Amino acid sequence: MNRSPAVNPARLSVLALAVALCGCSTFKNVFSNDKVDYRQSGSNTGKPLEVPPDLSQLARDNRYQAQGGVISAAATPGAAAPAAAESVAVVSKGDVKVERDGDERWLVVPQTPEQLWPQIKTFWQERGLPIAHEDKTAGVMETDWVENHVKLPQGIIRNTLGRALETFYDTGERDKYITRIERGPGGSSEVYVSHRGMQ
Repeated sequence: MNRSPAVNPARLSVLALAVALCGCSTFKNVFSNDKVDYRQSGSNTGKPLEVPPDLSQLARDNRYQAQGGVISAAATPGAAAPAAAESVAVVSKGDVKVERDGDERWLVVPQTPEQLWPQIKTFWQERGLPIAHEDKTAGVMETDWVENHVKLPQGIIRNTLGRALETFYDTGERDKYITRIERGPGGSSEVYVSHRGMQ
């Protein structure tokens, strides 16, 4: 009695997958003859570009020729003053400067810590970050953990219903900021801000 070999489903599926993967590019090349090969010079199917006869008869204009000598835009009559470029990554803004030592950066402000303390507290509160802990003698102020709303999904339903849906959405991310103020030389202050994130 002749027995035919048993068909293994795992082998059959691997063989079908291999044929399908190899066949994708083969069928694509066989059935798509409308591609143009730009690497071959003889593949141009249209006529070469021609200059219209009325354009080739134009007289040469010397207005756009390079002139000798030094030419200044400021010396040209009617020239407008160039617009001032907006600074990027400024090191100072007014009297406030950014100082750096390696990876650490801090602000140097020409105000005493006593003058600066209420301004920093107001800054955090205006951004929706309530103060959880403050120690004036140490110069440390900590905000409470607050949800990061930047990654919440925005859409027409969320924008329409607004705060009613706030309880249904939660990113699971919380942020906290710690501000430390140190007394600097000459009645100035050094402000250090650190961020902590929690998920």
